[in-house]
Amino acid sequence: MLPITQSATRGEEPSMFLHRPSLEKSQDVRHILAKTFRELFTRDAIGPDTVKNLSVSKGGDDPYHEKYVEALQKVFDERQRRLDEAAMLERHIMQAQARAMSADERALNRDAQSCDNYLELGLPPGLSHFRSCLDADLLRKHKLLTPEDYATGQPISVSPPSVPKVPSYARETMTSRQHTREGDKLDMLDAPITSRSEPAMQDIVAEEIVVDDEPKHHDEALKEPRFRHEAWKEQLSAEERELERAQLAMLDARVNYLRNPRFIPPSAPPGGRSLIKPYKPQPKEIGIQTKPEPARSKEPSTIFIVSPPVLVFRDYKMGQVYEQILEVKNVSAVIRQCQALPTSTVYFYVGLGQFPGEHGLIAPGMSCKYAIRFAPDSLKDFDDEIQIQTQSSTPIIVPLQGRRASPRLTLPSILDIGYSLVGGCQLVQFILRNEGGSGRFCIMPKTSWPTTSFKSSVNNGSVHLPPFEIRPSVLELLKGGTGVIEVVFCPPAVKTYTQEFVMVCDNCHVKHFTLKGEAQRAGVELTHVERGTSEPKPGELIDATAQNHIKFDDLNPFTYTDRTIVVKNLTNVNLPFQWMIYKPQFDSPGSESAQRKYDRVPDVDSVFSVHPPSGYLTAAEKMEFKITFAPPAVSSFHSVLHLLLNMVPPNSSEMSRQTGSKPSSIGDEMEKENEDNLSEILFNSNEYFQLKDFTALEVEVKGQSVPLNVVVHPYALYVAGPNLIGSSLKKMITMANHSRSTITFQWQPFTDKYILEVEPPFGELDPGMAMDMELSITGVEPGKIDHTLYCYVMNMDEPLHLHVECEFKGPEVSIEEPDINLGLIRLGDQVSREITLCNMAQMISKWVIRESPELSTSEDPMAESDFKFEPAEGELKPLERKKIKITFNPTSVKSVKTVIEVNVEDGNEW
Repeated sequence: MLPITQSATRGEEPSMFLHRPSLEKSQDVRHILAKTFRELFTRDAIGPDTVKNLSVSKGGDDPYHEKYVEALQKVFDERQRRLDEAAMLERHIMQAQARAMSADERALNRDAQSCDNYLELGLPPGLSHFRSCLDADLLRKHKLLTPEDYATGQPISVSPPSVPKVPSYARETMTSRQHTREGDKLDMLDAPITSRSEPAMQDIVAEEIVVDDEPKHHDEALKEPRFRHEAWKEQLSAEERELERAQLAMLDARVNYLRNPRFIPPSAPPGGRSLIKPYKPQPKEIGIQTKPEPARSKEPSTIFIVSPPVLVFRDYKMGQVYEQILEVKNVSAVIRQCQALPTSTVYFYVGLGQFPGEHGLIAPGMSCKYAIRFAPDSLKDFDDEIQIQTQSSTPIIVPLQGRRASPRLTLPSILDIGYSLVGGCQLVQFILRNEGGSGRFCIMPKTSWPTTSFKSSVNNGSVHLPPFEIRPSVLELLKGGTGVIEVVFCPPAVKTYTQEFVMVCDNCHVKHFTLKGEAQRAGVELTHVERGTSEPKPGELIDATAQNHIKFDDLNPFTYTDRTIVVKNLTNVNLPFQWMIYKPQFDSPGSESAQRKYDRVPDVDSVFSVHPPSGYLTAAEKMEFKITFAPPAVSSFHSVLHLLLNMVPPNSSEMSRQTGSKPSSIGDEMEKENEDNLSEILFNSNEYFQLKDFTALEVEVKGQSVPLNVVVHPYALYVAGPNLIGSSLKKMITMANHSRSTITFQWQPFTDKYILEVEPPFGELDPGMAMDMELSITGVEPGKIDHTLYCYVMNMDEPLHLHVECEFKGPEVSIEEPDINLGLIRLGDQVSREITLCNMAQMISKWVIRESPELSTSEDPMAESDFKFEPAEGELKPLERKKIKITFNPTSVKSVKTVIEVNVEDGNEW
């Protein structure tokens, strides 16, 4: 619903916005068109009645008026012709669609009869007959799209319509056929029935059969000659007779109309008929005694129905005019009259009715419309009514209502600001949602209401209620809108504050609210220390101001330990904090440390740390901190941890920092006297909001670092006797950790001429624990081993030593025959002998046998030897014996005395 525009021309009424229908089921969309097109839609159109009246009265002296009426008549005729063509085309398309649907259904039934489960197969539907039922020439004539424009396939051929079947009561019978014959009518009457020929009888019977679905027993009965005593067989059966009677009743119902009760008053029984109530005609009773009907109370007859029954205007504004349509429909069976009386108030106006006919008559089923205008002068609720007089004794009352949805804010009646520090400010935002209608609101103190001027009660867009400040002071929320109200709370003293204010709506509704806030002083408390605190010994150097002492256990370098402390926030306000680490301050004996002010020096290289280092202390909750001690070298360490509360008001920092102490409250009389003054200058003084950091808790921490203590047992290994090369010797050693922390070690192996390894080669060893390790000694070549292994321990300056001494030897192969005598041999002959090689070691030995080149009898060192060995080389398994065949083939006459040697890889020579 929108207001009427103010841009109407002079001398014309301004165009109006049509109100949205009150009924939810109404399909009237004229209010949307009026909102969109404004003047074009709301301007009165020239109707057929106007054109008719102008045509009747066009005779006159004004030629321009004559031309105007003729042009208007041509436009109206053209409009009527186009409307008729559009209706004709629409009717043709609807009829084609109906015929196509019928043809599709018949095709589907034929397919279903061909297969029992055709409908269950899920086959796609066949081609539609809609294209075949359309008249393409007619559509093309009126410049419409035809199926040939968007479809390329051929249309489905449709058989021409069949002649409707002749009903049984209109078919020719044997008697009617005889009466209509012209030439031989008398001959047929004089001839007996028995003298009729068989073909003539069949012709008469054939004319009587017009449909295929007649019972077949008629054909069989008519083939035989009929006699007078068999005439009953030609009569209809009981079922056929009932069917014929039903069809005759349907024909009779088409012309059986009721009498027109136009001039019967509504109070009479026939005149009280209504279009909305069912009517059952009483059957005619002839010769039956009528029963007296029981007396029934007369019900009021319903002549008109009003839509909507209650006319409601919503979302209106002052100074605007709104309009809705009231429809009065005649639901009686005759023409009626009605008249609307004016309203009793000046806010509602009833326009002239728009009747469907002349003289204010409304035909049955037709309706008239009244334009109801509403011009509110405020945003309150309005009530009125319209009386519509009819021929009934009681008029129709239509209530008129102006209802503007009241705003409903989701804002509690008590606004709890919570807690704030003394001298500080707490800003709280309250989100409110308007679940009702739109409205404007003004916030003011309760002492200022009622007021005659809202401007004098609101200053600079905020409302001051010391120590509270509310902003904004004026806000507007639409339906479903969301807004924010900010409340600033700046308390000057420890106290619970309450203030009241009112929120005034533009519909003069007032609601009271209460602000509540509490002021506190900042304070923390050390409630728990893991494994407790330590007391300083007599003569021990301690910090001058720290009252909490924590001493860590001794650690090794590059290790760490932590202690957990618990700090409690004694206020209901989240306090930002930060841990600072300072170097300790020492006082000389006898000095008063409580009255001195120290300049702390940050300990940048401190081995102590706190986690988390900064954050927020939750209101009235405990928070755990971990103090970590991680020394990097052997030394003694000493630091002081300060818990700083950041951005705390100066007045709130006056508190005791002792363990377990709570912040002291200010309750002297002077502060109470100055409290009001502080509240007044609270929002105007910038110096009052100067925040600072102060130390709320001090913890002194000490720790000492000691070197690592790791030993290896034994520190030296001596392996007796020579050992075969390639074999591995296993010896056990033990490593013990006498330190205070876990160590990480790694052995350095040696793999050059021999292999020295320790298993495991690396690992970790917990404090106070020992680990057995295995030393593996493997000889690669014969010789003595004299080596020192090193074990490197992390964070240890010198490595651990392990001295190893051992001796290895190669494999031994012996020849069992000390010598070979070949005897006297003829030149050109050869002789063979065998020798036996024996492997004395428990390992595989590779050997090569040959004649010693140093004792060879040949003068040429490059000459081939007269001795041949089979095999000349090979391998001997552990403790294996093998035969070697030696063949001597002399090449000259000589005496041979030589040495045969066997060379063993990494071993001896024989």
